[in-house]
Amino acid sequence: MIARWGRERFLARLGDVVAIYETVWARAGSGQRDVSARRATCPDFVCAAALEDERLLGFAYGSAGRPGEWWHERVAPAASAAARGEWFADYFVIAEVAVLPEAQGRGLGRRLMEELLAAPEVRRHPVALLMVDDANERARALYRSLGFEDGVREFRFTPDGDTKRVMGRRLRDVGPPRP
Repeated sequence: MIARWGRERFLARLGDVVAIYETVWARAGSGQRDVSARRATCPDFVCAAALEDERLLGFAYGSAGRPGEWWHERVAPAASAAARGEWFADYFVIAEVAVLPEAQGRGLGRRLMEELLAAPEVRRHPVALLMVDDANERARALYRSLGFEDGVREFRFTPDGDTKRVMGRRLRDVGPPRP
């Protein structure tokens, strides 16, 4: 089952969210609890959650982007002037998408993204943005099939870090995602 959570339900299940994050990205003690809790306080926060009975199998969540936050200050300057004008004026940041390894391959990532993209908190913005590891071709293919386009290639958190790709999707004046 895919459920839509607001901030209260998300924060009540934050321990489960962080456990999945740390399993998927093998980053125990990453400080993700604080990062996720802060994201939940941002305007338009919403989470899509994949549940089997009450066990959390995966999630996709985000919030409105805004001046002063990391995306606006670090990612926007790496974009072309055209992308900055179109994508970073009013946008929704898909901050995290993760599915437990044993639950992957069942279409949960797609269903989570479809649920998140359908949420009114997301749809009130003209653009949704996300960041993905350049090497994660499977995730990039999923996002492209949902209508996301490449925006910033070879973005790095640090000079010697792995490369990321920023992808965006227009939410207005476009049809439903491709199957």
